[in-house]
Amino acid sequence: MGIHEVWRRLASHQRQQVSIELAALRRSDAGWPASAVHALARALSFRPKRIWTLKDDALTDLLVRHLGRMPARPLENLLVHLHIHGRPELLGAVYEALGVEHHGADVSDDRLDRPLDEQVALSGVRSLLETGRVDPHQVALCLEVMSGATTPTWQPVIDRVRDLARAHLDPARRSLPGETGPAIAETVAESATLLTTPATDALEILDGSESAGPGSDTGAESLVAPGDVEPSGEEDDLGDMTDEERELLAAADEEHESERRAPSGAFTHLDRLLIDAAVASSSGVEGALDPDQLEALVQEVLALNAKRKRSWFHRGYVDALHDEQLEEQIPGGNAASRAGYLTGYIQGRLRSDASPSAVRQLLVQTIGPSDFEALTGSEGRVAGALLADSILMPLLRSGAVEEALPWIEAFLPAIARSTLPPLLLWAKESLVNADPEPIRSILEATMRLRPSIEQIHGPMPARMHRDLRRRLAVCLRRAGRFPDARHEVEELLRGELDPDERARLLGDRALIAMGVQAIEDLALPGPDGREAFLEAIAEQRPMLEQAVADGQIVPSALVALALPAVANAKAPDSERRRAMDRLRQALAEMNSDARDFWRSTGLLRRCRFYMTLLELREADQQVVSPAVATLHRMFEDGDDLADDLPDDLVEDAVANAVLAEARSSPDVAVLALHRRPHDMIRRLDLRHLAKTDGNSRKAVLDALGTASDKLPVAVRWDAWRDLLRGSLEGGDR
Repeated sequence: MGIHEVWRRLASHQRQQVSIELAALRRSDAGWPASAVHALARALSFRPKRIWTLKDDALTDLLVRHLGRMPARPLENLLVHLHIHGRPELLGAVYEALGVEHHGADVSDDRLDRPLDEQVALSGVRSLLETGRVDPHQVALCLEVMSGATTPTWQPVIDRVRDLARAHLDPARRSLPGETGPAIAETVAESATLLTTPATDALEILDGSESAGPGSDTGAESLVAPGDVEPSGEEDDLGDMTDEERELLAAADEEHESERRAPSGAFTHLDRLLIDAAVASSSGVEGALDPDQLEALVQEVLALNAKRKRSWFHRGYVDALHDEQLEEQIPGGNAASRAGYLTGYIQGRLRSDASPSAVRQLLVQTIGPSDFEALTGSEGRVAGALLADSILMPLLRSGAVEEALPWIEAFLPAIARSTLPPLLLWAKESLVNADPEPIRSILEATMRLRPSIEQIHGPMPARMHRDLRRRLAVCLRRAGRFPDARHEVEELLRGELDPDERARLLGDRALIAMGVQAIEDLALPGPDGREAFLEAIAEQRPMLEQAVADGQIVPSALVALALPAVANAKAPDSERRRAMDRLRQALAEMNSDARDFWRSTGLLRRCRFYMTLLELREADQQVVSPAVATLHRMFEDGDDLADDLPDDLVEDAVANAVLAEARSSPDVAVLALHRRPHDMIRRLDLRHLAKTDGNSRKAVLDALGTASDKLPVAVRWDAWRDLLRGSLEGGDR
């Protein structure tokens, strides 16, 4: 779960409380991190000094509504800052529950590098949650934030106690921190909004408004997604505004947010009554109209004025709620009424199931060539745009790219404001494991439609355009079209970029030059192909170093720079420790920013293994012992079986872990012999293992039984001899 999801899951009163504390903390000696001030100002299109001049209540109101628009890292840093400086007693109580020595909210660096005792932590947090000494919802939030910001050494245990806190607060509830009654009430209210939003959107469009031109009010709406708003640089200083003006600004902002959720346009009271009546009737609300009464109401509205476009939406919507079959023909209807009816019908169906697979199946069943023509024609186009806004992303998420492409070609310019941000996110996530060619077709269509999009909505934000082209470059790289991918990246590098964007693009250029098609391929190959791969890294080292210069954190570049030291067991101490620092940076970045994405690429898991392997090669037992415990957990999770972890490196890690004689060393040996008997019998000191304890002796015996027919006679003989000698030395006769 990312930090934005954590914020969204807070109940409203919890978000209010956090916002109040943050507003007060801003004026304290601790202040706010500068990155958080700039990130919030950017999200609000304010100048940073505005954040300092707002009154506490005005800032609190803005934080409640807009804190979730900040990028992940500044938001996470701000919530960490809140716990360290605004909730030190709570943080201290959590540290005590985890069994961590601390001074108030401070923990020493060497303690952060030592692993937590899982049993102690689970027991302590369970006790903290059950005693009621502190608010369990605040404890849960603290652990959620800690999970996103902790060190790799603590990460596994923090994740487990965080899951324990979630379960304690009832995993069936949608909102994690919050009282049961209010949380359920808010969920019902949100559901009602979601149910009525498609209908209200449809009424506004079907009322006859066409797509706005560049000079209209609608055309002035920004394409910027939450968290990507660019400052205009032309704003007045909020510090010079009166309290009344600030209130007007906040009210206007709230009004804009309400319109974004459910535009009202020219809705009449009759329309609202029809929507409310349909939703209440289908939900079985006490006192609502029964199906026959609702049917009669819609028919009467149609009879009063059959040309009223929005009424045909109601007709289709109610038919879907009543589970009626789609009407093939509308008596006396035309393209506009047909388009309105189809839109209402499909929106009604989506009310019960809006999953990607359900949307795809519904469109196959309901939209034939003639209906699609009605939706894209001049009379039905506005209804088609509304429908496209509802079904386009589910189609893409279901993998139906070919079915989605005609909707994009026809309607993306009209719905770009709501569709482009999730479309770019879909492209990023899908490029991990999907065929890049269909994704490329969507992105290239979007590029072609840019002039039409900007004619309606105004200029596309520079950052969004760069993200679009970068996704396209990744598609070309994944397809093996390296010259085309290099051209796109070079063009982007010629533009004005912030340091983070330039660093990421330099990393992309290095990967292209190395011939790495996908992040998943950024893994050490086996011994046969390793030399060529390391030579490619050596050739691109200047570019990779440039990508991470001045403290920039590009996980792929950092991992690539560390791989030579990982591959060389005899690397100098300075090179090995430099590689460890880089892997540690990459791990922290991947854990704090889009962890699910990095996990899906496999880079997060491989980076963790490489880091563990380098730690196992250290001479310091304080470093080696935690690394043995980490390797043990990785074996328990099955990470040793991954194809992208070369056998020789896994064997090297296990051999070093067993030689370390840490508490978990025998467990690592037992799991390794069980998972990889053929390889480990050749690599491990079987005599030493057989001497350790009965479990180790049995593991050696079982491994010999499994692998004997695959081993040469001399190897089998040595293994049985070592097992016998070790058993005797261990007192087992």
